[in-house]
Amino acid sequence: MERVVEMILRDIEDDNTINARGVNVEFSGKGLLKKRKTVRLIGSVDSQAEREKVRHIAEHHAGDQYQVEDELTVRARV
Repeated sequence: MERVVEMILRDIEDDNTINARGVNVEFSGKGLLKKRKTVRLIGSVDSQAEREKVRHIAEHHAGDQYQVEDELTVRARV
């Protein structure tokens, strides 16, 4: 599970089109036997396109074993 989080973070950081400073990835297991495994995307990104790219990367590495929860926010441009 930690390996999945590391792979997600590495791919996000390697993508030059994503500002990865505000993105964090957490893993959690829920339930008595921790059968429901979740990868949470937390933080903020600069655009909706970045948000979709981060989610796609997470879903790619999570596969069928983990549920991806997108809690990212898009920063307002001033």
